[in-house]
Amino acid sequence: MKKTAFLLALVFLLKPAFTAPSPDNPGLKVDQVFRSLQEPGEGPEIEEFTITEDEFNAWLRANTADKEYILDLKAGFHDDNQVDFTMEMDLGRIEDGGYYPQMVATMFKGRQVLQAGGKILVENGYFSFTVSSLSINETIITPALIAPLISMLLPGYDLSKPLELPYGITDIRSSEGVLTITR
Repeated sequence: MKKTAFLLALVFLLKPAFTAPSPDNPGLKVDQVFRSLQEPGEGPEIEEFTITEDEFNAWLRANTADKEYILDLKAGFHDDNQVDFTMEMDLGRIEDGGYYPQMVATMFKGRQVLQAGGKILVENGYFSFTVSSLSINETIITPALIAPLISMLLPGYDLSKPLELPYGITDIRSSEGVLTITR
């Protein structure tokens, strides 16, 4: 499948407001990393923040609990900046009555499993995600439907443009089981 470049706005990764998980929740570390990133760095030293898959996935669950259509959401971090996401959802619970939600709900009824895989790209202060695979259940999604589907799930983002990295972040990279953010 031809790679389709678009912004997977790891909105969860870059959004400014956070839901505070309980102290015994591994997602708490992710909140702490995000809060640290929002504060000015201490001098010219390079700072690296690492987040494990388990920590990130606990944080994702805590921060998507208010989205009734998301039943489960998991990210996987792999070598060479490869990342995958699996989201189990019930498209019948999406309340937006726009064209794309209706189209997708017509095509896929009830519980669905969306799987996306691709590569994180960081260049000249911008972040993007190149999708190499996307499927709902066993159905492979063609490149022409990827942007509308992601736009529906992450409304308000221009998926045709890379995201400017905030807070002095200079790099985001993944290795097996770990995401590293550098500033």
